[in-house]
Amino acid sequence: MKALLRTRVWTAALMVPVLALGLAFPGLAETQGSPPPGTKPQTSGMANEANEPAPAVPSYSEVLERWKREGAAADHTGSITVPGPKLAGRSGQAGVSTGSYEGKNNVLIWNAQGDEWIEYEVDVKQGGLYQIDISYHPFVDTKHRKPVAWNVTLDGVSPYPEAKSVQLYRHWRDRLPARKDDNGDEIRPMAEDVSGWMTAPFRDSAGAYEGPLLWYLTPGKHRLRLSGSDPVAIESVTFKAPDRTADYKTARSAMPEAAPVQAEPIVIEAEAAGWKNDSSIPLAYDNDIASVPYVRGKSPTTRSTASAGPRAIRRSAGALKCRKPAITISACARSSRSCPTARPSGPSRSTAKCPIPS
Repeated sequence: MKALLRTRVWTAALMVPVLALGLAFPGLAETQGSPPPGTKPQTSGMANEANEPAPAVPSYSEVLERWKREGAAADHTGSITVPGPKLAGRSGQAGVSTGSYEGKNNVLIWNAQGDEWIEYEVDVKQGGLYQIDISYHPFVDTKHRKPVAWNVTLDGVSPYPEAKSVQLYRHWRDRLPARKDDNGDEIRPMAEDVSGWMTAPFRDSAGAYEGPLLWYLTPGKHRLRLSGSDPVAIESVTFKAPDRTADYKTARSAMPEAAPVQAEPIVIEAEAAGWKNDSSIPLAYDNDIASVPYVRGKSPTTRSTASAGPRAIRRSAGALKCRKPAITISACARSSRSCPTARPSGPSRSTAKCPIPS
């Protein structure tokens, strides 16, 4: 009992100076504790950034609509072509030179090996919306098989996210006719790169927009920067008014009058494409009896691609088919008269009849 009393005495003796200090310094607790009433607590900048949503980046369609509201017009006659070798700037490690490449002289040969960039300067007289066309030739070898990809900026800024991923495609062609195995079944052919000199506008890599990307250029000088790591030869870069597609009546009136042509329809098998823009577009087989030409292989049963190997497809009907039907072109007149109905030979009910002017 005496020990408990002594403990209480000592505790009371220690609390006296603590209470005295609290009364002497009343602002100490407010300084190190909660903020005074009526003030907002301060948080670190990192916390604010984590709580506040990031501003939305406008897409190409939104930026284009804004440009149009600001008066950017597409119906102008401006056209500017900059030769490929006429650079206004380049990165220090850019592997560029001027020379001849695949039949064309005085072109820019950009043998990019890493993250490099080149710049072109253009002096615009008529302000408005422009599309950018480029005459290019990708390097064709076993090391380079993907499209040429660029991050495009105008005056140091990407006007919309799609400008950060602009692609220039290659041309691929399947090695036809397809080889056959011992059972008479066709083996899926390999695609070979047949790219040559091509002229194409800048488009978004996702293919979300039907037309090419447009760029708003005001009167004056502007700098176009192309950043990438894919080797390519460049003949020229052209800034021009957007291409317009005429309606049928306008296009028809521009055609000369001609008498109807009597001829057999021209049938083009869809799998025999002149070229495709990606090597991953495959030929596939089709067991539909209406497919033309309908060829029976010697295999007694159908096997999957996995069991037949990575490129061989064995099946009961031994002809490889594209997933698109055959295209039939009938001969008709360049006049207002109706074109005769094309009647392709064979039992194909999937054949598409496409009458066009001869």
